[in-house]
Amino acid sequence: MKKFLSTFFCALAVCAGAYCNTAAGLKASQLHFSKMVGQGPDTAAIIIYCPSSDAYNAFMWGYLFNADDNAVVADAMQALADEGGVTIDGIATSFITRIAWSNNVLSFDGQGTNDIYWMYNVNDVMADAVGTQVLHANDVVNFEFTDDWQKPLKTYEGMLSEWINVYPVLDENYHPLDKLGDITFYAGTGSKHAAFVLYDPSMSHATVWGYSFDATDAVVADMLSAITAADSRLQIRGLETGWITSVAFTDDIVSFDTDGDESGAYWMLNLNDVAAPLGVSSMPLGDQDVVVFQFVNGSVVSIDYLTGNWLTYNADDPNLRGADLFTPLYTLGQGTAHATLTINYPASGKALTWGYNFTDDGTVMASTMLNDIATADERLTIDGATAGFISEIAYNGSEATFSNTGYNWMFSINDRIAPYGVSQMPLHDGAAVYFEYTGGAWPYTIKRLNQINDIVTYVSVPGTALTAAHADETVSVRGHELVVRQAGMLQVIAANGQIVVNAPVEQGQTLSLGVPAGVYAAVLNNKALKIMIK
Repeated sequence: MKKFLSTFFCALAVCAGAYCNTAAGLKASQLHFSKMVGQGPDTAAIIIYCPSSDAYNAFMWGYLFNADDNAVVADAMQALADEGGVTIDGIATSFITRIAWSNNVLSFDGQGTNDIYWMYNVNDVMADAVGTQVLHANDVVNFEFTDDWQKPLKTYEGMLSEWINVYPVLDENYHPLDKLGDITFYAGTGSKHAAFVLYDPSMSHATVWGYSFDATDAVVADMLSAITAADSRLQIRGLETGWITSVAFTDDIVSFDTDGDESGAYWMLNLNDVAAPLGVSSMPLGDQDVVVFQFVNGSVVSIDYLTGNWLTYNADDPNLRGADLFTPLYTLGQGTAHATLTINYPASGKALTWGYNFTDDGTVMASTMLNDIATADERLTIDGATAGFISEIAYNGSEATFSNTGYNWMFSINDRIAPYGVSQMPLHDGAAVYFEYTGGAWPYTIKRLNQINDIVTYVSVPGTALTAAHADETVSVRGHELVVRQAGMLQVIAANGQIVVNAPVEQGQTLSLGVPAGVYAAVLNNKALKIMIK
């Protein structure tokens, strides 16, 4: 046996003169790494495959170094031991006898014996001993635990062709949740937070949900189950088995139902930008994690790709009626459905709000409301609504004066950042359309509807000097009567803008309203109360 081991050692050393940096086409620059060790301007890939521990996964780290310093493979292995939590025996003797590693997802342990041992290639070529094999920029180093020193080691492409996942070890310090901005739809409760991103490349955007939890043993399936329970528009099949077979999602904007097909496209999962080596029922989920599901024949795109190309948009809360948060003075249009338009030019310190009535038949777009309001209110100018992308919004009235040109306006509907232009975003009953000027900043997070209460200004009916804010201390409603709490000039304005009462009142005075049933605004001393007459 000693002779056999000696022969094996010679096999490692004899190829020094044959080593060639260009022997393989694959370069480290073509690979994605999560966990990096070492320091320097150059990168090499270290791949470790231990089939005796896990026949379905190889493990990959990135190694940073300076090629001008003549670093050798042993330096990379020492960095793995020092910074990557990998147990490696034999670095000092240039003869690796054991490599072992584990985290909360996977593990391997290859302990060399007389019959099985570690061998390695550099760029798919048998290399020298680890203490003398010089590393070059973009080298790919493959270690394999094998019982046949004469059998060629698997290449990177060979592993993939045999359904061996080359798993980039997760960087435990990488938590990309903040890259997704302010998520609006959360399922579950707890102090920990994660996100689910659903991306079908046939769509023009990815949809994002949040998940809150406390469990220390949470898995990805827990998040998916909670989100599908909270949002009936989303269906995920295969959760009970741990392997997703199809995903369906339908809302006002997106509709798809996608199964794995014969072309080789499937739903695949990344966790924190790394291909998950386990099914959803086994893959651990931690605080600040981001799970990306993509229907793909190949690799799942990165979170930076999704956010950098403006592809991620929040799932809206289907139960939110944002329009109910506002009591506009000036409401236009006809119909039983109601929406609001709020425009926030931050430099003015005010967010101007109009009301809009319409028929909710699926044909009314946000652009229809913008054009109708701008046509009726000569103080407001909106350019680009019909084309779908707003190029200018200007207002010149007693409440505020501002004007801006350029594509620097972002908008949401019921707190969902709109994935399409206003000409493609349908309007439904209860919708609150909100525009905010960004000043050209990107990335930029616009305010939530409940964050603008202190700056909301209800636009007065044209021809009056009225402004209004929430202040129901001025009047109260009793049947068809108004009880006046302050002296002043009272106006009662119908939903169509008609002023039905315009008279001075005294404190404590009671007024009977001879008006049809409907919604009105009672305005006294420039403060308003929304009232409903039945």
